[in-house]
Amino acid sequence: MRFTRRKMLSQASMAFVCATASAQSNAGPPPAQAPGRGGGSFGPDDKQAFPDPPGGFNGRRDNIPHGTLDEVAYDSKTLGTRRQIGVYLPPEYAAGRKYPTLYLIHGLGWNNREWTQIRHADVVMDNLIADGKVPPMVMIFPNGDSSMTLADIDANGSGPRMNPGNAQHPDGAASGGDAAAAGNAARGGRQGMNMEPWLTPFENDLIQDIIPFVESHYSV
Repeated sequence: MRFTRRKMLSQASMAFVCATASAQSNAGPPPAQAPGRGGGSFGPDDKQAFPDPPGGFNGRRDNIPHGTLDEVAYDSKTLGTRRQIGVYLPPEYAAGRKYPTLYLIHGLGWNNREWTQIRHADVVMDNLIADGKVPPMVMIFPNGDSSMTLADIDANGSGPRMNPGNAQHPDGAASGGDAAAAGNAARGGRQGMNMEPWLTPFENDLIQDIIPFVESHYSV
């Protein structure tokens, strides 16, 4: 099968949209929202945007090759902290071959481990590659909250959820002032949630630290 960049990204994006939707019922609710925040339920006029995924698309298959998944620490020069990314390498990864790279950013309320511990993105990608629907590729799972360090994740029990006490929820934010709430809403965030770590600091970390780190350590 011949792959174009558009077709490859379309197939991969569709798969991970389905993975996210399919996993919602098993993931449990994200951290509790304060009264007045938007929920995740659908209204009677909402329409399904994507077809249901094929059965077993995110189930591990023992009769196909599997990639490797590692959590890799790196030093962020732009943030001055030690942080972590998840790295998926496809089956039969070879340093002498160049691979396309897919960067997946987790949702609010989670950290970089959401994609693997909850959505099983590595399993989905194994299945897509085995079925010839996408070429082998490298996947990178950054942490979109620039205030969260490697130590924060370890202190949080190495789980996929955002630390309840980190800079996302500073003291007093839950009941914060109107000005703070309005500022967060203007930035597309939830009321009482500090969105600053997700904006320019993360953008700088991604462009100046994460991508150069990946390009210097992997065959991409």
